[in-house]
Amino acid sequence: MPELSHAVAFAWQVAADEALQLHHTCIDPQHMFIGVCSVGKLLTPEVQRRTTLTSQALASVHEEWEALQALLSEVNANPAGLRRAMRTFLGTGDSQVEPGARVKRSPATQAVFARAAKLAETISAPQITLLHLVGALLEPDSGPVATLLATEGLDVEKLKASALDRATSLSQRAATHRSLPLDPAQHAGAAPAMPTSSVAVPAAPRPQVAESMDASMAPYTAAPTTTGSARSLAVLYELPLQFGAVTELGVLLQLIVERLVEAIPGADRGALLVKESTSDELRLRAHVPPGDPGVSLTLARRAMEQRQGLIWRRGKEDLSSSLVEQCTESGMYAPLLWQGQTLGVVCVNSRQEGCAFDHQNLRLLVAIAHHAAMAVANHQMQEALRLKSMLLERMLTNFSPRIRDNLLDKAARGRLRLGGEKSEVTILFSDIRGFTRLSAAHDAEVVVDMLNHYLGALVDAIFRHDGTIDKFVGDAILTVFGSPEPDPRQQEKAVRSALEMQAAMADISRTRAERGQLICEIGIGIHCGEVLHGFIGTQERMEFTVIGDAVNRAARYCAAAPGGEVLLSPQVHERVWRSVEVEASTISTKHEGDLPAYRLKRLKASAPVS
Repeated sequence: MPELSHAVAFAWQVAADEALQLHHTCIDPQHMFIGVCSVGKLLTPEVQRRTTLTSQALASVHEEWEALQALLSEVNANPAGLRRAMRTFLGTGDSQVEPGARVKRSPATQAVFARAAKLAETISAPQITLLHLVGALLEPDSGPVATLLATEGLDVEKLKASALDRATSLSQRAATHRSLPLDPAQHAGAAPAMPTSSVAVPAAPRPQVAESMDASMAPYTAAPTTTGSARSLAVLYELPLQFGAVTELGVLLQLIVERLVEAIPGADRGALLVKESTSDELRLRAHVPPGDPGVSLTLARRAMEQRQGLIWRRGKEDLSSSLVEQCTESGMYAPLLWQGQTLGVVCVNSRQEGCAFDHQNLRLLVAIAHHAAMAVANHQMQEALRLKSMLLERMLTNFSPRIRDNLLDKAARGRLRLGGEKSEVTILFSDIRGFTRLSAAHDAEVVVDMLNHYLGALVDAIFRHDGTIDKFVGDAILTVFGSPEPDPRQQEKAVRSALEMQAAMADISRTRAERGQLICEIGIGIHCGEVLHGFIGTQERMEFTVIGDAVNRAARYCAAAPGGEVLLSPQVHERVWRSVEVEASTISTKHEGDLPAYRLKRLKASAPVS
């Protein structure tokens, strides 16, 4: 029989505790469901400090928890909300469990574990995961779990099918985790076993806690019949809990408007508008009922300009045409204010004669407007950070992935600054032979297609060995090794990169020749020496560059290299001679005269693996 995953074992412990706290004599599927929805607590730093689980086991718990959250998000549900709903359904127990007694698994819970094990065996999964357990809990004979979810408006059948699909995918990806169990007294190599039929109630009394409250729940709740300040408080305290659970701004704003209309007596319409960042235009982001927002832009703008919440009633002032068309009798408007900025407006309206919103209603609207403003501001900040990150990544596209990640980390900590330094780097120049002739003899589209085909493979070969592309100069590439970060193996990496570049050119040329497409060859020159390198420009526009005679010398070796060959300077050869086979040569230059060179043939068989 499959073993329990660490996540399921933790859910079982929570379920047992839940039954004990409610003075229930049996652990029912409802308790198990609360346990499943509580697994995320195992990933909090405080609980992790107390657990004996290894990092590998915690990683498997994290993967299962993420899969469960993704499953619930498909039906617009979240674990915290479902946990609260189930606890409300359970209420409080009416029997006292005596110390030393056994809290047993109910027959329904035993059936759930048996069904979960069967589901795991069906897909040859080595462990029962949270997804298997959810699939088993959603069966009609698992008690009221499926019934409760259906009353919450969730598609139970869709959830069940998706849970099994995700369980199959998770089983195929994940390796079996053999790490420390939840109970440190067990053998270190053991995995959590199937739960026994009962759990003992501790004989020793626990610390006397006068009262406790689930901090993941709103401190004020209201039944559908609750009215007045209690209902207002329930809405006011519930909404901030949704900020972390609901990540999409539109969904969160819609939830805010719906809760407002439910909480304010007489309100039958509501809307929330957000000001565009590039203009004063108000965009309707949420409203109820669908298609009938009931907004007066005149009143909305008044509330925003005066930065005040206001109550409007028919007869107190002239009606605008929109209010006449909407048959609005009264309404309330409040601006969305955040750090001195007006981000939008929220309103509720009533078409009921005699409905009179009061001061308490307005206070609630203004308070909720503050919550909405915080949500909008947070979304705008996240969007701005995302765009800045994208721009920064684009600026760093000339760097290999490893170096790019390091530079992004420096930028995040404010340490990516202008300035250069002098040190030794290795310069690799590559250039297409006869490019001017090729360009003159063929259409521009044909030449550009050829360049793109070759350059993609060349860049890959450069990045694989931590090279930095200083610039593309037409058909040439200027590459630097050992900058912007120092690298003691820079010359070796440059040589390996050059050989891979020529190999890639040869492979692509064969393929293109078979298709009758234009082909070319490159020559490569490599030299090392002291240069000034770093970021130049301004904080708003900075570029990486390298300046020094070593760049010019590398260009000389590149110009002398025939197509398909790599020429090394003596300075490079001095550092890589043990790893390469070369042929001594000489190149002629216009200003420096004849220079010694080494034609790179191949890596030696004894060369260390890069």
